[in-house]
Order: sequence, then C-alpha cells, then structure tokens
Amino acid sequence: MKKPFFLPALLIALICCFNTTIGQVNNSPIKLKVKLITDNLTSLTSFAEPKDQSGRLFICEQEGRIRIIKKGALLPTPFLDIKADVLKREGSDERGLLGLAFHPNYAKNHKYYIYYSSRIPKTPGVDHHSIVKEFTASSKNPDLTDMASGKVVLEFDEPQSNHNGGDIKFGPDGYLYIAVGDGGGGDDRHGEIGNGQNLNT
Repeated sequence: MKKPFFLPALLIALICCFNTTIGQVNNSPIKLKVKLITDNLTSLTSFAEPKDQSGRLFICEQEGRIRIIKKGALLPTPFLDIKADVLKREGSDERGLLGLAFHPNYAKNHKYYIYYSSRIPKTPGVDHHSIVKEFTASSKNPDLTDMASGKVVLEFDEPQSNHNGGDIKFGPDGYLYIAVGDGGGGDDRHGEIGNGQNLNT
C-alpha cells in the first residue's frame, strides 16, 4: 500500500514557512526608557485601567485606598478610601484591599468591583471576612467614587489571616472571577472536607 504523499509535503511546507519567518525577525535593539512617575504610594497590591479612553491607571494600596495616575501624575485625592473598613495591616500581612476590576461596560455604567479583607467582631474559627463590593464612580467627578453606591456582592468567612488570594477579573464571557486562596493555615482540615492542598481530599 502506498504511503500518502500529503503528510510529508505538509511538513516540508511548514518547515519552509518557519524558516522564512525566522529570516524576517528584526534583530535591532529595543530602546526602553525608565521614568519615575511617583514614589508616593504604599504597599501596592493591584492595578487596572477602565478602558474608557481616559488613559488613567488605577492603583490599589493595601491599606484601603485606590489612587489614580492621570496624564503622568498621581492625583492627590484617592478615587476610593475605605481604610475604616479594611483590616489594619500587621507587618507582612496578606490582608487588605487586594483586587480591583472594572465592569466591561464601565465607559457607560461607571461600575467597578473591589476585593478586600474586612474587620469583624471576634468570632471563634473566623479571622476576618473577605468581601467583594460594587461601587459606581461619581457622576459629578469621574476621578472620585460615589461612596453611597457601595453594595456588597459577596461576603464569606476566612479562617486564617493568610492565603486570601486577591485577583479579581472579568472574563471574556462577562462573568466576574475572584481568586480567593485556600484560607491559609498549614495542615488544617477545613472541617470535615479536609485540606484542599492534599491529593486525597
């Protein structure tokens, strides 16, 4: 039986294309320039841009503020300040304001979402709460948040102070995804279900 000619011919064609592509690579050096925009920020955890053609960059500070860099300068007034609601950091604490995501339709609805660690009264087996909250930018000043618009979307117990995750993003499907971590604590059982890091769980 004759072997099909198609496969070897295809491989040769692909190799030829690959070699042609390599031959066209631009080997000229890339010129980069490092420029300090600001050094007046504390414990950065996340940054995002709203895709609203404003050119602004929004930066999360772990202590509970979102700052804006606009036209190459840090604005003096925070976009959001929830320091009173966020756990006070202790040393190399993993809790705080951890994530920020702008709604895919932010240019029209001005909504965004944050993920942070909240203070709670002392509760056995619970260190703090992790909260996802929705806010809307001010209709009078897009560089400020309408604080009255705050709405809790999700809230849950965290058994330990560490491994809280923090990243929060909208997927191409329009859903909001939150990385919540494993709740911390080495070799803890998480109740009857066991530890999610163990293969036998």
